[in-house]
Parts: sequence; C-alpha cells; structure tokens
Amino acid sequence: LARSVQYEGLISYNREWTGIQPNIAESWTVSSDSRVFTFNLRKGHKWSDGEPFTAHDVVFSMNDVFYNADIINNGPGIFRPKNTYAKVTAVDDHTVRFEFEETYGMFLINLASVNSRGLTDCPKHYCMKYHIKYNKDANELAKKEGFEDWSQLFVNHCNYGGDKAGFKDINKPY
Repeated sequence: LARSVQYEGLISYNREWTGIQPNIAESWTVSSDSRVFTFNLRKGHKWSDGEPFTAHDVVFSMNDVFYNADIINNGPGIFRPKNTYAKVTAVDDHTVRFEFEETYGMFLINLASVNSRGLTDCPKHYCMKYHIKYNKDANELAKKEGFEDWSQLFVNHCNYGGDKAGFKDINKPY
C-alpha cells in the first residue's frame, strides 16, 4: 500500500509506471554531469495544518533527520551513493538543490520511489520543537512525556520511524 498511495514525493512515477512526472516539485533541472539536481516546488502546496510546504522542510528532513545519527543510523541509501551524502540546500523558499560528489544518473528514478518518502513528510515548523538542535529543552520535554531522550520524543510526535529511537507507546500508529 505504501508503494502506491501513502506518500507524496517531490516527483513520482506516472500511472503506467513508465516514467517520472512532477508532483510536489513542478519542475527540475539536472546538471550536464548528473551531479546537481534542482527542484522547483509548487507554490501553494501546504501541510495539513495549512502552513506552506517549502524547500526548508526538505532541507530539515535531510540535514536534521536523515543525517542525524540519533534518529537514523545511516540515512536512506538513495541520498548517499557510494556512502557520500548529498549536500542539500534551499536556494529560496520554493527551490531545493541536491549536490552529489559523483555522477548519479539514477537519482530521479530513486527519488520517485517510496524510498524517498521521508523527505516530504516532516514539517519543520512543527517538528523543530521536538528536535534538540532547535529546542534546548527537548530532552526535558521528552522526560515529561515518558521518553528516554529527545530522539524518541521526535519520532513520536513527528510520526517518523527512525531506527534508533525506541518506541514507548506501542499503540501509536507509526
């Protein structure tokens, strides 16, 4: 089910599964050496609470979640070919850039797959209050809610299935 209806990526496979098409990103460019991928996000795309989805959400997901060893051991492999992570930056609110050290011709195909779903399901404006980088009191808040540390708190509130955070509430739908 997750492979067909449970995620909205920057790009997606078309209905026939014969190619990729825009989704949250309305367009993209690829450098001639297939190392730099720049995505232009649709204006008006919003989170369920009405806040805008921006390039900063993508950068947060990559740099503060995927690349954070307290939440995930190694980050999704599609963002680290040959074990070197992509550099991800917000050019502006609606433009995000991925830069790889080496040619990565399969990136668009991999990005359209379910393996990229965590990239677009972690709203920075909401989740940063549970992240130690943005909230120095996150460990204290975690203890108040019955968690060992901020990473468990983050996973619980941001519904992110990190592989290093032990879940306290087995009845929560992750």
